[in-house]
Amino acid sequence: MDGADAVEKAHQLAPDLILMDFSMPQMNGVQAARKIVESGPNIPILLFTLNLSPQIMELARKAGLRGAMSKSEISKLPYAIKAIQRGETFFWAS
Repeated sequence: MDGADAVEKAHQLAPDLILMDFSMPQMNGVQAARKIVESGPNIPILLFTLNLSPQIMELARKAGLRGAMSKSEISKLPYAIKAIQRGETFFWAS
């Protein structure tokens, strides 16, 4: 799947939550998430990526994502999902 596919699927499926990787062809996960957020569906998006830098985390915040975390912190994923579903944010840097 690439970023354009993610945007299209978000509109078609209207999921309760999106886990978005940063590294994708055509457009990265933050760019795809920004398009989803701007187009209106109020779908919470969590950036879940292997290499999470402070710069990527800041881009995610500015794009309207509800959270960002590294895949190396997978044990915290359930907490992130619950927080985001409650309308909170979850930005975790290891």
